[in-house]
Amino acid sequence: MIDFEAITSLSEYYNLHTHTQFCDGHAPMSEMAAAAAALHYTTLGFTPHGPVHIESPCNMSRDYIPAYFAECDRLRQLYAGRMEILRGMEIDYLDPRHGPSSQYYADLGLDYSIGSVHFVANRKGEQWDCDGSPERFGRYVREHFCGDLRYVVEKYFAAVCDMLTRGGFHLLGHFDKIGRNADAVEPGVEDCEYYLRGVEDVLACIHDTGVAVELNTKYLKDTGRLFPNVRWLPMVMETGATLVVNSDAHYPDKLDNGRPEALKLIE
Repeated sequence: MIDFEAITSLSEYYNLHTHTQFCDGHAPMSEMAAAAAALHYTTLGFTPHGPVHIESPCNMSRDYIPAYFAECDRLRQLYAGRMEILRGMEIDYLDPRHGPSSQYYADLGLDYSIGSVHFVANRKGEQWDCDGSPERFGRYVREHFCGDLRYVVEKYFAAVCDMLTRGGFHLLGHFDKIGRNADAVEPGVEDCEYYLRGVEDVLACIHDTGVAVELNTKYLKDTGRLFPNVRWLPMVMETGATLVVNSDAHYPDKLDNGRPEALKLIE
């Protein structure tokens, strides 16, 4: 199993959450690798959004996986001795049958995987993306969840906890990312009792499972926000989890966005 503690303790020059042309990334993997090498990275992990059984323009098709693996292998050989290239995947949890614990992902031969929640099911069982822009999220809450933001938030955190309990992945991705969009719909929601209870439940699951936790810096420069929220960092550290600082980059020039600041914050 991948040793996140070793990677993060040996060097600050790593990034284990990056997207590719095979999902919603905006540059070839070769350009991302070249940018990482220019930043003197010692480890670069690619993590395209894995296939899902629902319609999603952000997730890669199963048909692309052989080409993705082949490009990982080519880049691994190209940068051998200079930078370690890891073959990862960000896997969406949708329900107990469709998530990181699925045997399908276990059989792929990944170096590691990130478990993330991007979708929430409404009362009809329809999955709706809770990521994306705050404007779109607000529209989805009104049109598909009858305006019930509490329902969406509680279902989101319940899904994160269920994913953690079922396992099958190595790194927990941006576990409170819904906070950004939820706060745009209802300012101050992150101080509501039900939101705080959801975060506490996730922290308890992190402690029980021992999974590594991502500190996602994607929006730090634009919004000043980290995932998890900086207010939860002391509690995350109290769980004993290894913190992995990632930029969730979709562009080569954003590969290091927010990472230096986040690393100083951890210190």
